[in-house]
Amino acid sequence: MQKKLVLFEDVLLEAKKFDSNADKELLKKAFEFASEKQGAKKDLAREQHILNVALIIVQMGTDNTTIASALLHDTILRGNAKKEEIKALFGEEIAEISEECAKAFQIEEKNFQAFSDELISNIILAVARDIRAVFIILASVFDSLNKSSTQEESAKKNFANRYLTIFVPICDKLGLQQMKWQLEDSCFKILNPNAFKSIKTLIRQSREDREKEIERIIKEIDPLLKKEKIKASIFGRPKHFFSIFKKMNSGKLLEELCDLRGIRIICDSIKQCYEILGVIHSNYLIVPQEFDDYILNPKENNYKSLHTVVVWQKKTVEIQIRTWEMHWDNETGFASHWAYKDYLPNRYFDKKLGWSLAIMEWLRAKEKTKKTLGFVKIEFGEDKVFALTPKNKVIVLPEKSTPVDFAFAIHSDLGFKCQKAKVNGKIVPLDYKIENADTVEIILGTGLQAKRDWLNFVKSEKAKAKIRQKLGLKLPQKKSAKAKKNITTASSNVRIAKCCSPLPGEEIIGLKTTKRKIIAHKTDCKNVQKVPKEKLVQMDWEIGSGKSFTIKLRVKARESSSLLPGILNAISFSEATLVSTSAKADKSKIITALFEIRIRQAKQFDKIIQKIKKMPQVFEAERI
Repeated sequence: MQKKLVLFEDVLLEAKKFDSNADKELLKKAFEFASEKQGAKKDLAREQHILNVALIIVQMGTDNTTIASALLHDTILRGNAKKEEIKALFGEEIAEISEECAKAFQIEEKNFQAFSDELISNIILAVARDIRAVFIILASVFDSLNKSSTQEESAKKNFANRYLTIFVPICDKLGLQQMKWQLEDSCFKILNPNAFKSIKTLIRQSREDREKEIERIIKEIDPLLKKEKIKASIFGRPKHFFSIFKKMNSGKLLEELCDLRGIRIICDSIKQCYEILGVIHSNYLIVPQEFDDYILNPKENNYKSLHTVVVWQKKTVEIQIRTWEMHWDNETGFASHWAYKDYLPNRYFDKKLGWSLAIMEWLRAKEKTKKTLGFVKIEFGEDKVFALTPKNKVIVLPEKSTPVDFAFAIHSDLGFKCQKAKVNGKIVPLDYKIENADTVEIILGTGLQAKRDWLNFVKSEKAKAKIRQKLGLKLPQKKSAKAKKNITTASSNVRIAKCCSPLPGEEIIGLKTTKRKIIAHKTDCKNVQKVPKEKLVQMDWEIGSGKSFTIKLRVKARESSSLLPGILNAISFSEATLVSTSAKADKSKIITALFEIRIRQAKQFDKIIQKIKKMPQVFEAERI
């Protein structure tokens, strides 16, 4: 909580401490613009809010662009300025970040009752693609929780509960542990003030005092490792009140908690892990029953680390020792806290989020630079996209959906009246593929209509069904064996298209060739989109033909002894057959592997992909 009013000069002074090249003119210009945009009747509380947010952002060690965006984001959120205006004065990057922040808050406000908290978290991250926008959003939430407010108690608790279930998971998924505990404790204090005071009394130490203890412990351990010529990074954190509350709520007594103070030591090799353990055990009294070797005996989710508890000045300290590879696997892979314990596994984040987190960790520990932070972008939505109405209501659609799908998702009449569409303010064709955070506006025609060619590009089942119904077309049905004689995939006249390699279970369409042959393509294959209708024939798969199909899978992953066995296990698990495999590695030990697999049904491939993507070493896995 801010104990005094924050002035712009405070923000600038703090920025200079973190970065001697802090751009005074840019930050001053941003603050003055935001202040002027409030008009004659300035809202001093709002001005104090943006200064508080900017100060938090500065203390996170961010760059000039992020700080300026923090000062400006509220102008878009409150409708005091447009993105174009900010872009003209401050450039595209600051305008984008400011708008992403504003959109995220508008989405949370307008949609929190319509979707689960988990999905709202994902949507916010899909909208705020630049990690710096996420920092500003979280800083704003934290300040909102801690500022003095005239809100009724029930309203404050409502906001605290929403923030706890929507924004705390975002912190966890991005590895922003300090912001996580700050938000959790702030929410905890509002939601359960009696328990908060009780734990504070039991601890008998402020967070600041415990942080100072951690600093002293690190200063003791660091020279011990240097003396043995062991290169390692050491981090520390005291356990926060909400975490203590959860442990005690599960039946633990305060004196049983050995991790009120925690140290993490990260090194380059397994050999160093055990050398560091030896140094620690040689210099401190240990608590034997609290030692765990998760390197020799990993947890079921492949979590690896050495855990030991030592006594320091009559207080227990938990020390975790791991390599950087283990750390990234634990934090970003299947072993990560959010993937296996507190939150449901989620394909929206997949390995892309993990890779962003790994980059951030590397920058924090190795580079200690802010210049490359802007390159940490997040792209989500591997099987769904989150589109927005002009009023920022979220419409969840299948990936590669179009404005026609969007219109039908809102209402059937809107779909039938759809004549044109705007995406992000620009006219687009109706077969435009919507991307995450696109704002879609449907331009209506007169009367109700449905065009047959819409069926060539719509993705949602609702849109397909409504269009077919309007056109008087029967829904695709499984044909009898007799009816399939002329056009079945088992016929000698039919070949499977190599460009899209359709699989049983996927929708297909036939392309007639000059040699009276038919080539079966996936219905969304780009090679049949512009083919004259007279050359296309309706097709379906013959049931129980027993025919197998060969497809290719590409996997990009970090080199690991468990990589190939894991992939082979996934193929075997799905009852598919491996035909051939090849792989190449670059200087960074990144493997690109190709697998030729024989399967009978599309669902077999889905199983393979699902298992492979759960492997912590894997960055990408896709059919080619």
